[in-house]
Amino acid sequence: MTIELTIPEAGESIEEAQVGAWKKSEGDRVAEFEPVVELDTDKASIELPSPASGVLKKIVKKSGEMVRVGDVIALIDNDDPPTERGQGRPTSVGQGRSTEDGATKALASAVKPTESANRASVGEAEQKPSLSEREIHKFRQTGLADRRNSRRENPVRMSLPRRQITERLVAARRAAAYVTSYSEIDMSGIERFSRQFGESAAESPGMAFSPLPLVVSATLAALRALPRLNAEVRGSDVVFRNYCDLGVVMYSGRSQATPVLRDADAMSFRQIVCALHDALTRAEEELLSVDELGGATFTIVDNGPFESLISTPLVDPPQTAVLGLHTITERPVSRSGDMVVRPMMYISLTYDRRVAEEPEAAEFLRRIKLDLETPSRLLLDA
Repeated sequence: MTIELTIPEAGESIEEAQVGAWKKSEGDRVAEFEPVVELDTDKASIELPSPASGVLKKIVKKSGEMVRVGDVIALIDNDDPPTERGQGRPTSVGQGRSTEDGATKALASAVKPTESANRASVGEAEQKPSLSEREIHKFRQTGLADRRNSRRENPVRMSLPRRQITERLVAARRAAAYVTSYSEIDMSGIERFSRQFGESAAESPGMAFSPLPLVVSATLAALRALPRLNAEVRGSDVVFRNYCDLGVVMYSGRSQATPVLRDADAMSFRQIVCALHDALTRAEEELLSVDELGGATFTIVDNGPFESLISTPLVDPPQTAVLGLHTITERPVSRSGDMVVRPMMYISLTYDRRVAEEPEAAEFLRRIKLDLETPSRLLLDA
């Protein structure tokens, strides 16, 4: 009996996906629930398992093709007896690799003689400084012609998540007026607190400390004081919320993920630490579900791991603001009339001008700065 492998519903907002890498080829034996193919959506990359054991009879949709919910992408024959791995595979896969390797070798062989010829010609030119202008011109033209013959272009289809996120952000820029404000924070207090708290956190199961939980706590406190930055524009109305679903951008593996801490404003400091540690662990193992990656009302983007000194994060609608963190660098600053070196970090807030104005953005950043420079305030408020 032939069984169809179809695109399931991955979430209310997921209508289409892009077929990623096939983990099996036609003719391969597959087990029930064994991952067969990767699917890329605008939320995350997921693995689609086989609905039954059998033989992958036919791949209907190739890698890179767009599919919608309910589309058939492969046929599985679960009546065929087990076959040896690789039997019945299309030879195009192996031939494609051979062709690519052959093209690479041909390209290398075409370039190497040119390089050696150029070096030889340069050596001759050095030994014979009395070359005529005509000979020099001929040498240059030959080198340029060889270079043009070896130039190649390799079009690679843009992934579905990148395309859809970009389209959404470009559309948002047309509909809203975004402004970015900046501030800087002395991270000396955070570093002292991290050393003290990190020793005790290491002794508690499920606890792993970093400065990020303090940033999250400071952000939530600032959002409680300035709820406009947690609101949403719907038509001509500004919708305020009595909750905050906080998205935290995390970079893991081959892509980034933005797990959402639901009702983060109701969490204790310890719960924030554990939730972030759990989200980061599962993001690295690519175990986050689609439901955990959408619906944030405010987002924190940390570009510090890339040593970015300052940046302007983009707001992901329908959110109205995003907080950007950056790398910590030691810089000379003035303290009580003396020049001292302190670990400093720039932070940025990009926000929708229809919802908040510059004084509110400055107050938001001022509150975060005050809390992070005096971390004990956060624990007293917790």
